[in-house]
Parts: sequence; structure tokens; C-alpha cells
Amino acid sequence: MTSKWGGLTALLAGFFVLLLDTTIVAVASPSIQADLGGDVAGLFWVTAGYLLAFSVPLLVAGRLHLVD
Repeated sequence: MTSKWGGLTALLAGFFVLLLDTTIVAVASPSIQADLGGDVAGLFWVTAGYLLAFSVPLLVAGRLHLVD
């Protein structure tokens, strides 16, 4: 039973970090757009790529934990 709570705790911690990183990218978006000189579509791709880089490994790690 302890491992189930440990897994849930790890999942919640990972989700919290994902939300925190998303908030940081959202706050930094105007600076990113100004520094790179891009448009809104380019800014969308930067944000989407950043979120994919964090969410995909989180899902894979959660799936690997269930296989154990």
C-alpha cells in the first residue's frame, strides 16, 4: 500500500512542476516574443513544444510505474 501512495505523490509532484513550468512560460511569453521577433503563431509553437517536452516524459514515467 505504501508504494501506491508513493506513486501518487510522485505523480502529483510531477503535475505540480508541469503547472509551475507552464505558468513560467506564460509569464515569459511577451519577452520571448519581443526577443525573438516572432508572431503569435510562433509563440504558440514555442509554448506547445515546451509543454510537450515536459508532459510526454511525465506520461511515460507514469506508465512505467504501473508496469512494475
